[in-house]
Amino acid sequence: MEDSTIYHTEDNTRPDGSLKGSGWLGKIPMTDGSGRYMTELTMDVDLDGEKLYFPLIVPTLTQEELNSLSKGEKPNSIIIGKAIKHALDRKKHNLSPYSDSPSEVSSKEIIIDNLKRRLQPQGSILDLLASFNANKTLNK
Repeated sequence: MEDSTIYHTEDNTRPDGSLKGSGWLGKIPMTDGSGRYMTELTMDVDLDGEKLYFPLIVPTLTQEELNSLSKGEKPNSIIIGKAIKHALDRKKHNLSPYSDSPSEVSSKEIIIDNLKRRLQPQGSILDLLASFNANKTLNK
């Protein structure tokens, strides 16, 4: 990965000139004292003579890995490997490695909302069952 570059852009564009989105995990504050945020953290690698641009911030990263990136630390081989795997998996389906489309954004928001709800203290089991039954009825 010696020929790889990590791009920090001050504007809202990627190295190829396309507009950045909000990333797979949204706007994450940097904890390096810079006051900046990270959404994608684009990197490139040369694969079979083709330059592949991809985000380092992908859904498969752990909180520990995200914390490392938000501190401004260089990504380790595990983070890079996860990001490359994510990009190549999407490329196989002719999809961008970036979260760009409205359907991906709305799906991402639904996932994040569901995760937030799971982390919040729940009410009684009766409230939980009522919520389940309401969702079941809506999905018919």
